[in-house]
Amino acid sequence: MILLKANDKLKTVFLKIIKTMGVNVNWIDLFFIKNNDLILLGKGRSLIFNFDNKRAYSNLLDINVTEDAADEINQNELLENVLNMTLYVFGKWGQIKGLKVEKDYDQLNKLLNYILEDIKIEAVLTNDNLRFYQNGVQITYEDIIQIILDKVKVTEEEKPEQADDAEEQDEEAKQELSLGLWNKMLWKSNKFSFIKEELSEEDKAKSRLGNDFYMVNYKCPVCGDKLYMVVYPIEKEFRIETDESGVYLSRAYTCNTCNEFYTPKPDKLLGEGDVYYLMFEEDKVAYEDYLELMGKQGRRTSNCNFNEYEAEYNKKRQASEIMQEEEENSLPLEELMEEIDFMEEEEIVRLLDKMDAGFYPEENLEKFHQAIEQELRSRKNGKKKIDKDESRSSKKKREKKQKLLSDKAMKNSRKELQKNQNDEKEVDGFEGSKDLITTLLNGDQELFANEVEKLTHKQLGALKILIQSEQGLNENVKKDSINVINKQQSNKIEKELVEKANSCKGKNYAKIITAIEDIKKDESIGNEKNSVLNSLMDLLEQTGKKELAHIISKIPETVSKDQYVIFKNKIEEYKQIDTKLAKKYLDEKRDIVEKQEIGLFIKRANPKDRKSHLALYDKLKEQNFEERNATPFLEKLNEKVYAMDEAAIRKICPEPADITFEDGLQAYDEILLGDFLPDLKSHTLDTIDKRLTKLKMDECEKLVNKISKEISQFMKAESRIYFYRVRKMLRGNSEDTETIIVNNALNTYAKDRGKYEYPILIGDTSYSVNGQSGFVLTPNHIYYSGLLSSGVIDINDIENVYASTKALRQGIYVDKLNSKTVKISSKIKLKEFTMMGKALNDFVDYLKEKPESRNISYLAKEVHQVKCCYRCGYVYKEGSICPRCGSKFNE
Repeated sequence: MILLKANDKLKTVFLKIIKTMGVNVNWIDLFFIKNNDLILLGKGRSLIFNFDNKRAYSNLLDINVTEDAADEINQNELLENVLNMTLYVFGKWGQIKGLKVEKDYDQLNKLLNYILEDIKIEAVLTNDNLRFYQNGVQITYEDIIQIILDKVKVTEEEKPEQADDAEEQDEEAKQELSLGLWNKMLWKSNKFSFIKEELSEEDKAKSRLGNDFYMVNYKCPVCGDKLYMVVYPIEKEFRIETDESGVYLSRAYTCNTCNEFYTPKPDKLLGEGDVYYLMFEEDKVAYEDYLELMGKQGRRTSNCNFNEYEAEYNKKRQASEIMQEEEENSLPLEELMEEIDFMEEEEIVRLLDKMDAGFYPEENLEKFHQAIEQELRSRKNGKKKIDKDESRSSKKKREKKQKLLSDKAMKNSRKELQKNQNDEKEVDGFEGSKDLITTLLNGDQELFANEVEKLTHKQLGALKILIQSEQGLNENVKKDSINVINKQQSNKIEKELVEKANSCKGKNYAKIITAIEDIKKDESIGNEKNSVLNSLMDLLEQTGKKELAHIISKIPETVSKDQYVIFKNKIEEYKQIDTKLAKKYLDEKRDIVEKQEIGLFIKRANPKDRKSHLALYDKLKEQNFEERNATPFLEKLNEKVYAMDEAAIRKICPEPADITFEDGLQAYDEILLGDFLPDLKSHTLDTIDKRLTKLKMDECEKLVNKISKEISQFMKAESRIYFYRVRKMLRGNSEDTETIIVNNALNTYAKDRGKYEYPILIGDTSYSVNGQSGFVLTPNHIYYSGLLSSGVIDINDIENVYASTKALRQGIYVDKLNSKTVKISSKIKLKEFTMMGKALNDFVDYLKEKPESRNISYLAKEVHQVKCCYRCGYVYKEGSICPRCGSKFNE
């Protein structure tokens, strides 16, 4: 259980919800989380949200907690969201009056999974319940809160996210079971030593367990924790089956730590040690169901009777003498106290035990209790008596880059050579170029300048090269001459560009584009072209917009497919300007028409069933309609098929998260072979698979715990017996010796196990200690492999299992019902080899006791005239809760 103190934000939200629901709850700002319950603790009544049965209700709860024990909720957005998700879920279920959730279940599942994404938890919300999964294994709402708190704690302490210790991880991975093992509800006889110890102040603070069980001063003979007692009113005693006969209980005791129940035998008190006991071991869910069942008739009252055998109980109830005996047994304590001086010490101790066991009303109990203890002390005093490849890769990259640079340099060199050759040709063909050089040699700069004005742009470039190479000219003359040429070149270029730009005015978009491209390609033009290009781009945009406006004006109200293509291609020719609005206008015109065409197409098809809807879906996709227009219609068709498939699947499997194992197998196969939408089928099969996996993992875990308690006492370090710790094995270290041995056994002679058939115990008798011979025990079979034979034996075909120590027959044997005896293992090193055989035999007997309700033949019946409890096999007619074990899984 977890206790949290709400912050101001959460207080505001939940106080508003309490007011909205109109429940009489005086909330003390504490959240109490246990299993799948979120409880808002109040003074008197508390508000309970239960994710299992989707109920939100107020009730009186006897939960003693102190505010100091609560964890403060500080700035933790994830924790706040996980607490607030309660409102979305129960609002959707209609459990919060005045709160309406419009989102559908798909949207809510996306929201919930977005919230839980950081802690890798999957949520599955349906109309019936909310389930949470971690790595495919079902967990509780309490587990989620604890994971968040642990994450915060790790962050604060700057510790690694996961502990390295495998055992610690195993403990954290333990999940609450949704069903547990089958349980034979038979109380067994035994003798225990029950020690008394006064209740401390801490004990008194947690004195109630709930379900009308309250703490007493007896300690559990197994773990030493205080026991809790329930007392039944007279004539409402609780009937149980024992290994002797039926017994009616006036009182019973339980240890909430060990999941065990105790009750004295008839005419006995608990302190005398002669009791019946019922053990649920690690099956907490079955224990809590039975605890609730026992507590329904219990009260915080007194009952002056001892437990009674059924025969005596019925006999007395039929005779009038019962009243007389009850009157004698129920003498007021005041009268008994008057006789205390004449009682033996044993009688006084017994009276004290009866007072502690609820034989007498509580009025003045404490006063008399003290008086009796004082009497006992007086009598006692009176007697005195975590490289090289990277380097190689880098070298290849450098060589490739150098080659690219070299190729580029060679290409540029060839271009320059070609250009020079062209320039030389230009110079060679330029008449008068030599006369200009005699003019410069004579120092006539003015004549040179006048003549230069007459030359073309290319001639000026060629002349520049001749001047640079003329050896008869001094450097100053060359420099001045080249400056004259450069200035003249710039003037000519600017003049040519302006003329070209002016020639574009009044021309269409395509010709302006051509002019711009020509200017860009001319490498002889320098910086002078930028301003001209800018002015041409402005002209291009103005011209383009006018032409686009003209095109748009020609678009008809009803655009056919061919017209749409023609106009679209025209618009796309204007690549240098923004055409978004034009395209949008064209699309909108076409969309109106296309949607009408799609509607008529669907109306003509007029689909009636799943097959015709799917056929129409495929035909619609083939029509080459625009995706944006076809998609909404395709989605609607898909939704209709989805709804049909969902209804069909729900008929096969109403609630995957709650299905029983045998029903789940049958539903899985039926859905797998059925004709359903792939996504829906995959999701449903995945949900069922998670459910079946969880059920069998839980069952395996419990069966392992059960048999290990019986066999561990016979084992030695070298026994080579391995218990299959399912969660550890599934995520385990593949290099671990035990994991290797177990996996070898499972992958060789036990490889034909069913998908959900987890092993319980593996015995390795291989010579090489590699797990390839020995035996594997599962809930359904024994797989074995030895020197001379190997095979598999069905649990229900076993008559007896035993261990032989005879010289020529050492090993573990199985007698089958057909009288055939099979040796499943050679001798294993154990402290008590024969006792090992007996323990295996007892365990096989237990496996054969599986209730009829877990059999496929029972579940295959569509209508059950009577119900057979899934957990204990008890047959009954009325209600959905088993009257023998309290299981709520029989709906």
